[in-house]
Amino acid sequence: MSTPSAMFDMAQGRRDLAALPSDWQQNIREAWEVVDQQGLGSLNAREWPFALRAIGFDLARTETYALLLAHGVPPHDHDPSRGPCSPSRLRMPQEHFSAIAAWLLMRRDPQEEAEDAWKMFDPRGTGRVTLESLRAVCGEVNSTLSEADMRRMIDMADISGKGWVSKEEFIEVAKGGFGRG
Repeated sequence: MSTPSAMFDMAQGRRDLAALPSDWQQNIREAWEVVDQQGLGSLNAREWPFALRAIGFDLARTETYALLLAHGVPPHDHDPSRGPCSPSRLRMPQEHFSAIAAWLLMRRDPQEEAEDAWKMFDPRGTGRVTLESLRAVCGEVNSTLSEADMRRMIDMADISGKGWVSKEEFIEVAKGGFGRG
């Protein structure tokens, strides 16, 4: 499969954004707002990959750079009479970011994403997510989930009632299955 920068089409990204469910559109807006805290309406070359990560896309630096070169815009203070804008000064406007994010969301592979998430929850390769491993992950991301909430999460995904979640159960839930609850 080609890389996102080689395949991305802005017009298709805009159509994808319009077709996304409203909660996904809201997630894109919220990811943007987390990074654009000053409300500038565009992100610099260092900021814009963080906005992508906020919605779950950790693209290679070469990919984010290629997308910035293709779809970034010069800052307001750029004087075109002094020559082309340096790539390091290009900014990613919110409209372009939203279209890119929507395009990526519409083409994600749920199985691959679930497999990647599993690695985070089972870093030692034990084949199970336990309350202890869930607690460790929550600690790493500074989550404020209560012990009771974590227990409910395990119980919901633990279909057979063994007290831990297998990879198959985890992937089913991650892909939209429900488990028992």
